Amino acid sequence: MGRSEEIGRIGQSHHWVRGNVPLCSQCMVCGQQCGSQPKLCDYRCIWCQRTVHDDCMGGDLKTENCDLGEFRSLIIPSNYLWAVKQLKRSKNVDYMKLIASMGRNWTPLIVLANTRSGNNMGEVLVSEFKGLLNPLQVFDLSKTSPFKALQLCSILPPNSAKVLVCGGDGTVGWVLDAVDEMKIKGQENFIPQVAVLPLGTGNDLANTLGWGAGYAGEVPVEQILRNVMEADSTKLDRWKVQVTNKGYSLRKPKVMSMNNYFSVGPDALMALNFHTHREKTPSLFSSRLVNKAVYLFYGTKDCLVQECKDLDKKVEVRVCAALRNLCALYKRPPYLRTPDLQTTTSYKRTSGCC
Repeated sequence: MGRSEEIGRIGQSHHWVRGNVPLCSQCMVCGQQCGSQPKLCDYRCIWCQRTVHDDCMGGDLKTENCDLGEFRSLIIPSNYLWAVKQLKRSKNVDYMKLIASMGRNWTPLIVLANTRSGNNMGEVLVSEFKGLLNPLQVFDLSKTSPFKALQLCSILPPNSAKVLVCGGDGTVGWVLDAVDEMKIKGQENFIPQVAVLPLGTGNDLANTLGWGAGYAGEVPVEQILRNVMEADSTKLDRWKVQVTNKGYSLRKPKVMSMNNYFSVGPDALMALNFHTHREKTPSLFSSRLVNKAVYLFYGTKDCLVQECKDLDKKVEVRVCAALRNLCALYKRPPYLRTPDLQTTTSYKRTSGCC
């Protein structure tokens, strides 16, 4: 049985929409160009993206099963979600037979986009991804929290789901914290693998994993999906950071997670000031150039004001219980790696970048 037949067995029909046919698209029946007339004409299936002329549209095409096209292994069909809903109504939470009907090659993708990151391309990407995938598997993180969005993994095949995070390092960390929360709540079998589309200002983590230093729309969304399908997986170190007061204190220690770096001092203050400013007036932060200019402003300000002066005398840093000199750490590369820490699976590009 072929891949398209395996994934199409659940019986998803074509959903034909008239007009808005992509340029240079070909009719699936006669092979000629579609959308060439200066009017609303021809049809496009919103699932497989195939097009057909008005004159070539027959009754058999309207009832024919759709194989979901090139991205069939990433799409969550609407019929599958409907079947899950029916199982929940009958109080049957055993999805294994339904999952088996989708085939072994099904690795559904969940897209999480931060519309405030970097150059504010998130809204455009959300719209484009919804056009290629099921809109119900694409989430705007300004409206839905990562943990709530990732609950979709619980009705998908165990250890098969992929997540594409569209945002900066902070957004990726936010999503990985939600993955940690899934582990705490006993959902280890539904932990997804994470890919990154770098929309932030710095994008250090995405660059480290081979996804590039920044995305500005130079690569079509279709190619991004192909990159996710072809990417290899690798383990990513996740560090736990605990902040406590010196001496006796009634306040509980604050515990956080970090991925590849954790800032203490002037650069942390600069990032905090930037974040606070962006939360107050998000409309001003419309491009990476503007963002970097704001970073430069706060960095220059700190050089003059020196709010973090003598910080090494006030803060004690311990790495794996060993006391470290704060000034010495600043002279070393910001990436630390150890094999015995908590790890999270992420996707790594083997060639090229988004």
